[in-house]
Amino acid sequence: MTLHFKMGGDKHTETGAVVTTIPTNDEILSAKQFIENRMPGEDIYTDIFTAAEEVYKGGKAGDRIDSYLEAYKERVLLGLGIPMAVVTTAGGAEIKWGSLQMDMVEDEIREYQQVLEVLNDDYVTPRLLMNLRPGRALGDGPEVQTRFGDN
Repeated sequence: MTLHFKMGGDKHTETGAVVTTIPTNDEILSAKQFIENRMPGEDIYTDIFTAAEEVYKGGKAGDRIDSYLEAYKERVLLGLGIPMAVVTTAGGAEIKWGSLQMDMVEDEIREYQQVLEVLNDDYVTPRLLMNLRPGRALGDGPEVQTRFGDN
């Protein structure tokens, strides 16, 4: 934390006149040494013309760390291919991997299996059958369908 000490100021006399008090260099240096040489936790006593202000008045760095961690967690999960709708968190705690909603995961796996079935039925298997006997044309032969379990 960086502090800015302001010394001096306007003083009102008994007659009502306003007098500006400006400390000398020696007074400023002695006040500076007093502040620098104090023990941790020791109080600072100054006159009424000395004010200390924080130079950087923003919030503490730890105030925003939760939002940074949440964004990082989302990026990691998206990088792993896990949608945020699948992951449930309890009270901002870490991810409960056992509480993944398995129905959504099974649906996604089923979509991948359907793509593989179509690829195998339309491309791989006809070319394998064609290579079994010379002279066979593409599409000439038995119909073959690939199915993964649980249809």
